[in-house]
Amino acid sequence: MSATTPAARAALGADGRDEAVARLAAAGVPAAPCVCFDEVFTDTHLVANGCIVDQEDPTLGPLRVGGPFIRFGATPIVYRHPAPRLGAHGPEILREAGWDDARIEALVDAGVVKRGA
Repeated sequence: MSATTPAARAALGADGRDEAVARLAAAGVPAAPCVCFDEVFTDTHLVANGCIVDQEDPTLGPLRVGGPFIRFGATPIVYRHPAPRLGAHGPEILREAGWDDARIEALVDAGVVKRGA
């Protein structure tokens, strides 16, 4: 435990999260709330800063997904398409790994590998 933890608890312990962040901000202390999972996708700060983005999935429709949490000025991150479905590229990957079509087809027929979706 940090030496500052007891002092921080004593100073802010009775406050709720929003009140504690407001008091810290008023004192000039950079602070942001820790959000719970159910708050992540609607947190105004995360949405406004592009950490949460809306994306259209061809199967599921509109989705809100995690975006980049860091920015690189010379190489911005752009989401051009949704993540592939599970197994969507299985045969292609096996082919790149040197497997022949007959062996891949046997795996597809056995249900081990899905044909690209």
